[in-house]
Amino acid sequence: MKSISKLRAGLVGLGLLSALAATATGQDAGSRIKTQIDHLRQELKSKPDSNSDWKEAKSDIGESLQQADDALRAGHLYLSLEDLSEAWSSFGAIESQTEKSPDELVKGGLLGVDSELQKMRLEVSAIEKRTGQQDWDAFPVAVRAMAERAQGRARPLLEGGRGFASLPDKQKSAVSENYTSALFYAGKGRAQAEFNDFCASLDFARKTAPLPLRSFSNELQVLQDRVAAAYQPPRSIKHHSGFIHLNSTLKLAGELNAAKLYAGALYQYLDATQEFASLDAVTPTVAHRLQLRKSLHEMRAQLDSSQKDESLAQLYVERADTALANSPSTDDWITAKIIVEQVLPAYFATLKGSPPSDHRPPAGITVTLVRWPYT
Repeated sequence: MKSISKLRAGLVGLGLLSALAATATGQDAGSRIKTQIDHLRQELKSKPDSNSDWKEAKSDIGESLQQADDALRAGHLYLSLEDLSEAWSSFGAIESQTEKSPDELVKGGLLGVDSELQKMRLEVSAIEKRTGQQDWDAFPVAVRAMAERAQGRARPLLEGGRGFASLPDKQKSAVSENYTSALFYAGKGRAQAEFNDFCASLDFARKTAPLPLRSFSNELQVLQDRVAAAYQPPRSIKHHSGFIHLNSTLKLAGELNAAKLYAGALYQYLDATQEFASLDAVTPTVAHRLQLRKSLHEMRAQLDSSQKDESLAQLYVERADTALANSPSTDDWITAKIIVEQVLPAYFATLKGSPPSDHRPPAGITVTLVRWPYT
């Protein structure tokens, strides 16, 4: 079977990259998602265990694909699409960094890496041209949000990878690692663009009114102020990595909001709300757990009966439902508690309109990104 990398060149030229996601037109969204899950599984299976990068990555990517499949079978379409996005992104990153051996990369030098990056830029540009013409108002807001987040991630990852290739290392092994890091992040960015394209190819029969979208700058600034106030020892030391990830989430939210990609901005805002609450979350008591299940059931019924598109809130309900399925762990209960008591109330608060604020416009957030294996 041909690999994704071998198929890309012809498909991009024909404007058919989204065909990777489905083999037939007219399929509903769930069927197309299932087709892509199975496709990536076959591609992953074909990768050699003799390559240490693939051997190490297969387990995590396979787990994400399994989660996507499980979610789809449980009727959690939006969660399935979210899990598919993570698997697709990781697969694209590893595929890009392993297309050439370390010796081939060193031999080709920086010019060779730049040549590969330029090919990816052209592919991403072709995708951006197509998706930029898409009428996203016809899509569930959850799908639009995931597509916009992927759009917001694609270019920074693609262009940011180039910085690794320029690091002034002289040892051959270090140079090789820098080049593979550049291609890793660039491949991740290209995969995000591909996922955006895939979302645009999905067919939904939405029967509810669209969710009103607007700027969320006030909400983002309020949350950023809360995060800044909380970043004090010992909490800042204990949750250092958590704060880094949280600020990264807020940074992307602000960028999406500035670009008027408001569905993606709301999605990132709600994710940041969940991440912030998780820093000091307390395990719910047995009595509290019973109330959480009841509240989740009531929330699900409320969303199902709504006359407007509540798909983004439904995504978080699907996260909570999945956490509480089977035999939930302590972390699962914490996840459900945060979604019910923090995330969903934050979502409904945004529907009441932009809150009054005397805050400055959201300031930029400086985040230092350090590559740890396959982050």
